[in-house]
Amino acid sequence: MGVDWESLLAPLLPGRVTLVAMGDRSAGDDAAALMLVDLLAGKASLPLLDCGSYPQNFLSIIARTCPHVVMLVDAAELGLLPGQVRVLDHAALADWGGSHGYPMGLLMEQIEALSRARVFLLGIQIGDLTRGQSCHPAVEETIRGLAEFLMSRYPARTNERTP
Repeated sequence: MGVDWESLLAPLLPGRVTLVAMGDRSAGDDAAALMLVDLLAGKASLPLLDCGSYPQNFLSIIARTCPHVVMLVDAAELGLLPGQVRVLDHAALADWGGSHGYPMGLLMEQIEALSRARVFLLGIQIGDLTRGQSCHPAVEETIRGLAEFLMSRYPARTNERTP
């Protein structure tokens, strides 16, 4: 399926970036963004927030990361094939409902107001939301590719001294 992450995301990620992951670990593909945070933990030098199903509870934490850009990541029904992605800005989400019981457009507005950052959603097309199931293989492939891109763009800082 291979996404060209450099072409898709690099122009959207100038300056300090905070990654905000939303999802439910027990609902199949809805855990995709949280899996991304797990893969990046300790391996990428950008703030990673696992917001679970309540991203609205993390507004002040997001603002305290002083981002230029906030990249929201969530699994969603986008009318695509499982694992395909779409970048959505505030305008594209005007008529879109909520995610995890909270209106996505309102969440983006609140993040923008508190942080003065540019905010966008990276939506990942779901394949299966069955409780207790693991991620669809195409969704997992997408998450692993995105993790590799972000690790190469934001390599972890080491505390090792050079001799």
